[in-house]
Amino acid sequence: MTRKFLLLLLCSLLLFVGGCWDILLIEDLALIQVIGFDEDPEDSELMAVTIACPTLSEKATASMFKVTVKAKSINQALINAQRQAGRNLVLGQTTVLVFSEQFARSGKMNEVVRQLALLRDMNANAMLAVVQDAPAQHVLQLENPVETRIGVFLPNLLERNQYRGLTPTPTATDYWNKHH
Repeated sequence: MTRKFLLLLLCSLLLFVGGCWDILLIEDLALIQVIGFDEDPEDSELMAVTIACPTLSEKATASMFKVTVKAKSINQALINAQRQAGRNLVLGQTTVLVFSEQFARSGKMNEVVRQLALLRDMNANAMLAVVQDAPAQHVLQLENPVETRIGVFLPNLLERNQYRGLTPTPTATDYWNKHH
């Protein structure tokens, strides 16, 4: 009787063990908050893509880590960035897409937004910003003494400027609906 009970108890415990094998830990994810797009100065077919992600580890020395890669497409850039970061990239937390003026005027911005719209986990409400007279990479390197995370500082800055009526803040969805 006790053997049957122990066997039944063991079998019932095995039902609860099988559900946790495919869980993703937050430390294994790179939650992209800001992505910057520039033309590569050496090769006009390539784009320089810079991603900024918050560091979620208590051992980290900086509040954000940034990765810059060169690629011909968004998918290739994300694969290269994921290899460099050593973590799974997550686009659902992306708040701002920054484009250099040169990149936007070349027509590559349309292709990038189209490719991003095809990614299922991309945040469709990410704000778009075009930077004049500077690469987008420089914007992602900004350091504010009050807020050291560019992924928090930049959306707050854009929202304040929109609230004051200084700049419009289109989203990726707005851009997609207007131009495609």
